[in-house]
Amino acid sequence: MGVVLCDACSREVATIVDGIDEGLDIGYALVIEGYITEVICEECRRKYLNNKPINNTLEEAEEKE
Repeated sequence: MGVVLCDACSREVATIVDGIDEGLDIGYALVIEGYITEVICEECRRKYLNNKPINNTLEEAEEKE
């Protein structure tokens, strides 16, 4: 299973769908110029980055730029 820690609160988050099926929150990757700079959980995303768009893929994000 793909699990990482939220960079803001250290909660375990899923990086793939299988982890979500096991009860973990989805992790959100913050990407700057094609590089993942950090991963955050849903709670921290709402708390700190509520105004940022959510994209399902890097390609989707690039299309919106």
